[in-house]
Amino acid sequence: MSVPIKIANEGFRNLLITLGTIFFAAIVLIDIGMYFIVIQPLRKVSASADLISTGDIDQPPLLVRGRDEIAQVTTSFNRMHTSLKKAMEMLND
Repeated sequence: MSVPIKIANEGFRNLLITLGTIFFAAIVLIDIGMYFIVIQPLRKVSASADLISTGDIDQPPLLVRGRDEIAQVTTSFNRMHTSLKKAMEMLND
């Protein structure tokens, strides 16, 4: 009876190790995806906003990719930047 119990315990341990590895790999892949899909584009928008807020209005428009919420925020930011440039030109004239 000890041999089947030993085999069952080894199988259970291997199952837990495999499931843990798959879970860890899935979490890492989700984190990497979130970084490239959400965090990196928002950092670009934030960096551009910081430069514009300190008076560096002559920034190029940000590249818009896709049709997701991040792209909508980037499009709105570009529109706001253009409006701000036009308003500043009207004030200077």
